[in-house]
Amino acid sequence: MKNFLRWLGVVPAAILACCLTYFIFVAFSYVALRFDIPFLYSDSIRELTSKINSFVSAALQTVGNGVASYMFVVAGTFVAPKGKRYASICLATLVGLILLVTLVAPITGDNRSWVDYASYIFAFIGIIVGVVETLNTYKEDKA
Repeated sequence: MKNFLRWLGVVPAAILACCLTYFIFVAFSYVALRFDIPFLYSDSIRELTSKINSFVSAALQTVGNGVASYMFVVAGTFVAPKGKRYASICLATLVGLILLVTLVAPITGDNRSWVDYASYIFAFIGIIVGVVETLNTYKEDKA
């Protein structure tokens, strides 16, 4: 019964870890976007600061997607009672398919920026790194 309950908790734990990780990065991204130095009154310096803040915000969100995907795979694998290698591959397949559907589906139309595509690339890299790490960590795992 204990193993059954742990198997039921694999996907919710993965989703929770993914959401918490992404929330942290979005919070820092929001702070970076809103960061303003009040004593800089020059318009050119304010424009430069605004561009830097926008770039840092976009970079944090992009890296956050990769780390969140990584955490999805690793946290779900950690909760799995046994067969952790197979669990990591299944979780990676699940999140990879979700990412592919959102990439192909024209939800946002044709107005995607470089940040969107970079986020997808980082998310797929995060999935791959998560699977490689869990496969290396649980070498002796027998299903």
